[in-house]
Amino acid sequence: LYTGDLGYIDEDGFLYLTGRKKDLIISGGVNVYPADIEEVVIQHEAVNDVAVFGVPHPEWGETPVAAIVLKEHKRASSSIEIQNWVNKHIDARFQKLSEVMIVAELPRNIAGKVLKHELKKRYEDAK
Repeated sequence: LYTGDLGYIDEDGFLYLTGRKKDLIISGGVNVYPADIEEVVIQHEAVNDVAVFGVPHPEWGETPVAAIVLKEHKRASSSIEIQNWVNKHIDARFQKLSEVMIVAELPRNIAGKVLKHELKKRYEDAK
């Protein structure tokens, strides 16, 4: 049964889902899982919601970008400040954010899943 989910089974037989194959970012030949980066971004005190997606990069193939929704009382936080904070807390260079895009809300489907393709289109349209 093909679901498009990515994951692994640990030594105790537990299944862990790491993301969706269509959301996988391949940067410099390295598989980058958006969920791993999202776990770091959401820890920033100003971030209320986040989605990470890949965008084309001339040297690495793709690079991660984060779309974030700020908490109400943290509107003064800048995208550069958040990007720098996140990148300090990520060790793997291919997981470091190339950009942070602040949005009012993340687009979602009827089931509540983030529509990353819409975020990617917004990003590309802004460039």
